[in-house]
Amino acid sequence: MKNLFIALFALLMVACTQSPEDKANALIKKELNKTLVRPETYEAVETTIDSAFSPKDDPAFVELMSDMMECYEKRTMYEDDAKEAKKLMALYSGPYQTSYGKENYNENKEKYETSISRMEEADKRAEKLAEKVKKYTEKGKTFIGFKVSHTFRAKNNNDNTLIGNYLFIMDKDFTKVLATYDKDGEDYQFMQQLFKRLSEAADE
Repeated sequence: MKNLFIALFALLMVACTQSPEDKANALIKKELNKTLVRPETYEAVETTIDSAFSPKDDPAFVELMSDMMECYEKRTMYEDDAKEAKKLMALYSGPYQTSYGKENYNENKEKYETSISRMEEADKRAEKLAEKVKKYTEKGKTFIGFKVSHTFRAKNNNDNTLIGNYLFIMDKDFTKVLATYDKDGEDYQFMQQLFKRLSEAADE
């Protein structure tokens, strides 16, 4: 019993004396073990820690902005479909319309109406999302934890060493990872550009 108490006390002392970077690296290694092809080859290169603030660093806000981006892309696609269908309606209309032309006209008229309906649905969804974004921004800047940039090496199945460049959002006590982003991924890069444009627009 005495030995168990000493062991638990030792573990507690180690946990208390860990630096923020040590805590962050331990969480990162645990997280990457779930996704790396060969986790046994994982090697940390560099870790930098900075404070994370809502709304920009809040994973829920980032997901909200991602939903808005997806909504905008779909809305644009529906608008393009509607324009194309309207052109074809004009092509197959007229006083000398054949049965073939009438069939194509009706087909594209249906496509046009469906696309317009989907555009309207996308607009309604965008309005709801914009309202949620507004509520986030009205709360102001709030400390939510830490953002940890981490570079590492690891091998793939072909025995090639790859470099990873990730961003982790962690809670205030470095007890859990709230979100993970591949900083070299297209989605993350696009999101950063979006935040930059929003920030510039707010300053104008």
